Amino acid sequence: MDHADMNLARIRNLRGLSQQALADMIGKDKATISRAEKLFGGTTIKIYMLCAEALGVTIYDLFSEEREEAEREIVTAYRNARPEVRELLVRMVKQAEIQPASFPQSDG
Repeated sequence: MDHADMNLARIRNLRGLSQQALADMIGKDKATISRAEKLFGGTTIKIYMLCAEALGVTIYDLFSEEREEAEREIVTAYRNARPEVRELLVRMVKQAEIQPASFPQSDG
């Protein structure tokens, strides 16, 4: 896996955070984040765990390309939601499976 496959920078950017801001959140320096994003061999799993926690994702999300962007957004929204909102989200998904909405098809 090369650094193009690392999701840390992409997720950090989606959150609107600089390397320095993420570094401050986890109590490390900017160089640590830069090395982690480049999969520098000296980066420990603990650094990735701290980054994942600070970004509200799992460590799996930092390295996985299996999820589509929409799925990651839904998972993140669910994880950040209050319990009553989580229940509502689950009910909405179940309802959508029973009665799918009709949406216009995109030309793309």
